[in-house]
Amino acid sequence: MKQPEASLAKRLARAVYSRACGARVWANGLASSSGDIAVHYGGAREGGAGGPRVKVRRLREHFPEAGWRFNLVYTLSSASHLSAAALARLRRRGTPIVHNQNGTFYPAWFGGDWRAENRRMARAFHAADHVFFQSEYCRRAAHKHLGERDGPGEILVQRG
Repeated sequence: MKQPEASLAKRLARAVYSRACGARVWANGLASSSGDIAVHYGGAREGGAGGPRVKVRRLREHFPEAGWRFNLVYTLSSASHLSAAALARLRRRGTPIVHNQNGTFYPAWFGGDWRAENRRMARAFHAADHVFFQSEYCRRAAHKHLGERDGPGEILVQRG
């Protein structure tokens, strides 16, 4: 079943939220000085259902989110909220970006502008210092729809 295109209200809400997430990156001038990992999840929210919500909830059990003074950003492909400018600022500051890539948008299942969604997803994918691919299939789909990536990455689950 194809997913419908997002309504104007949803697209507007997403844009406002993305700007707020970017503002947090801009305001986070001081990284954690404790020496411990202080993770920011780039705006991904936790909850009970859905891929990013479950991942963030589980990750926070081991790596609680540091809303401020973070020294590492962990982004999720299905919750791409950071703008190119926010990602560039992180890179300039030397804040490591780790990206979890789990699929891409394509016309067989997405009824909206799948190319635009992939461009949005590609920002963190290409800005990341390291990418965790959920599978070999996800790696191939990402390179096909988001572009070949320079930089380290690894497949988390290998079957067969």
